[in-house]
Amino acid sequence: MFVSSSRYNKEVSSLTDENTSLTTTLSTLKENLAYAVYSERGDCLYASSPLLNILARPNTGTPSFNHKDLRVPGIQSDNDYRLFWQSLLNGGSYTNTVAMKAETGETKWLKASYVSVRNGEGVEINAIYHDVTEQENAVFSGRAITDALNKSMAVIEFEPDGTIVTANENFTATVKYSLDEIKGKHHRM
Repeated sequence: MFVSSSRYNKEVSSLTDENTSLTTTLSTLKENLAYAVYSERGDCLYASSPLLNILARPNTGTPSFNHKDLRVPGIQSDNDYRLFWQSLLNGGSYTNTVAMKAETGETKWLKASYVSVRNGEGVEINAIYHDVTEQENAVFSGRAITDALNKSMAVIEFEPDGTIVTANENFTATVKYSLDEIKGKHHRM
């Protein structure tokens, strides 16, 4: 089958334009987002400046860390991590809030989206991150306050109409009723 040279040139030109557009888009994303590419073994092949800034890592060319190096002890078991990484290598994707260890040792909380990309040589794991450390720390702080209140005070929760939703052990011990006896009843009881 023969293809005319003008048709061939148009197709090549169209593909070249599309490639240029995709390359420009990817470059812009890499420059502006916390973005990384990892090898199958977890070696970081590329890390954007925004990601390196979040993790307080030097921006000196090719990154020299493995994804495992970013793990925060006690957050995820070794087995869970292996299952996570194997899922990515098998073509899966993952989106969640993850803890990562910055170069300073500080825990950074990142909203992360991982996706595996098959290329001619195997699989690369691409990740986009968004720093949510401040929000997560505020949540942890709120939980700590709530836990402290529950340990030191009698606490009861009501619906807007006065119906009892729940109460802590300090409250039930003070009023000498079990939670089952008061839950769902009006506060006038």
